[in-house]
Amino acid sequence: MHRLRFRRGKGIHLSVIFTAVVVLSVTLTAALNTIVGFEAQKDSLSTNTLELNQITANELSVAVDTIFDSMTQSLNAASVHFSNPENRGRQAGAWLDQSRGSTSFF
Repeated sequence: MHRLRFRRGKGIHLSVIFTAVVVLSVTLTAALNTIVGFEAQKDSLSTNTLELNQITANELSVAVDTIFDSMTQSLNAASVHFSNPENRGRQAGAWLDQSRGSTSFF
């Protein structure tokens, strides 16, 4: 029977194996931390963007509602003014010019 003999100098030393395991684990940990951090930052950015879009949309809807309310009031005032037959003549143009000049909606 042959005996197995381990000769010094051939093969891999235990310190090399430990070093390789440590380097591999540090590299994998750094890679995983980078990936997880990137995903978390991407999710946070998406959430912040959606929240800011919602806030902007709400502000825009309030502004548009205000404009429509003002336009409705102007049209109501014009309809009241022109419901009187005396206001439909030559003075109508002057009144309309004044209305147009006082609001920036028309």
